[in-house]
Amino acid sequence: EMVKWTSAAMLEPLEMTGPAALYVHVAIDNDDTNFIAKLYDVDPSGKKMLLTSGYLKASHRELDKEKSTPWRPHHPHKRAVPVPPNETIEYAIRLFSFSNVFKPGHRMQLELACNEPFGEEHAQLLPPDSFHLPSGRATCHKIFRDAMHQSHLILPVIPGK
Repeated sequence: EMVKWTSAAMLEPLEMTGPAALYVHVAIDNDDTNFIAKLYDVDPSGKKMLLTSGYLKASHRELDKEKSTPWRPHHPHKRAVPVPPNETIEYAIRLFSFSNVFKPGHRMQLELACNEPFGEEHAQLLPPDSFHLPSGRATCHKIFRDAMHQSHLILPVIPGK
């Protein structure tokens, strides 16, 4: 399963270059899960081009505060910390640096999933530090987007002239 968020069509060119991060508030009914975020450029015909991705195993959510910035969360991956079931937690998912100019008429699309099919064309591009081996257990994910749980995406927008 996955959820998708899609922007309105761009009215003018929009450049993004650099690192990005997704902050998402989620409650799960298990002690672990995976978060797989993918950002796409979608052209007016619906054809998608993958721009970047980010991977986080929920039990590896700990952040190194000294090495982290809002746009580049740093997870040391030194230990697994089980997730308390049904507790709403903010997860900081690092998206790898990218560069793209969204053309007028194009849309930005963010996908968030918990599993990745091995036959998927981008599976061979997985980074060596993705730490998201599938668990094989069904897990219910509740994603929160409200005043108290402000899930958001930080993007490297380059100001126009």
